[in-house]
Amino acid sequence: MDSPFQAVLRLQLKQLHQLVAVAETGSIRAAARRLLIAQPALSRSLRAMESALGFALFERSARGIVPTAYAEVLVQYARLMDATLQSAAQELKGMQGTAERIVRFGIGPFEGYSIAHRAVDRILQRHPDTRIVIRQGGFEELKPRLAGGDIDFIF
Repeated sequence: MDSPFQAVLRLQLKQLHQLVAVAETGSIRAAARRLLIAQPALSRSLRAMESALGFALFERSARGIVPTAYAEVLVQYARLMDATLQSAAQELKGMQGTAERIVRFGIGPFEGYSIAHRAVDRILQRHPDTRIVIRQGGFEELKPRLAGGDIDFIF
């Protein structure tokens, strides 16, 4: 039998996407709809992951399911892996001349507004075809999004 470490290395990207979807929706049914797969197939996949890893990924209750501490760690790294792969895909598209430039940043409730508009103006002057995505929130809310690759930097 594999150790949890070895089992994690054998997880497929599809399984990690499923894990993230369930964690984000708090429901196997909602995650299955998001992923466009059957609920029983998703349930089987989660049970297979839990069996291979040797620990529970979710605590099930009448109100839905909640990620365990183990799942939260895996979800954090799954998001980071997804962001890294998306960056790789963007870079490859850029090499082919087909990439859409996207800059995603977070701004805090105070300091962000004072300088964010200057950064946006400068980016758009140099690269007018760039799409800007702004996420608002406090530093503690934005920090995990930065670590997970959902945003590129924080003001």
